[in-house]
Amino acid sequence: MEHFLATVPVLVTALTGLIVIFVLVERPDLYPRHRFPRVSLVTAFACLKHVTWGVLLFIDPDEVSQVTGVHGIVESFGGPQLTAAILIAATVVVIYSWNKPFAALAMIPQQFILYVIAVHVMFHMVTGTFADGTVRSSIFLITDQLPALLLAVLHTVAIIEKAIAPLQRIDKITPY
Repeated sequence: MEHFLATVPVLVTALTGLIVIFVLVERPDLYPRHRFPRVSLVTAFACLKHVTWGVLLFIDPDEVSQVTGVHGIVESFGGPQLTAAILIAATVVVIYSWNKPFAALAMIPQQFILYVIAVHVMFHMVTGTFADGTVRSSIFLITDQLPALLLAVLHTVAIIEKAIAPLQRIDKITPY
């Protein structure tokens, strides 16, 4: 119960952030375009997921490290605290650079993290085990972990869109 209560503020903050970003993406007419650039929902989701995982790794590294997606990056990056810092830093880089010409390049660290997660998730799908050792059928794990794979693939599409957007002429960009 103690751990649950500690995570409630993080989850509420993440949910609030998601709602705000959704409003900014879906209703940009409510806000001046020059102040709030259009954000990819995929990128926003990846940012919120990484920040939430990073904060939760600082709160309870032993428990959170057993989550299948988190387990893979904790193993790859050398421990929960370093992984938490990497997750948060990658998100800060994406957020900071969103309006900059190099924004697509700044999304690469986040993309790398997503593919590390995807590789570990695919391993668990094939072996039919969760990171904590729980054995289930591969079909169950595919159903459970498919969003991690899809996020990596869709994030690649978001990077490509971000990279080619400046190349399009202003009058050919679809209006909000």
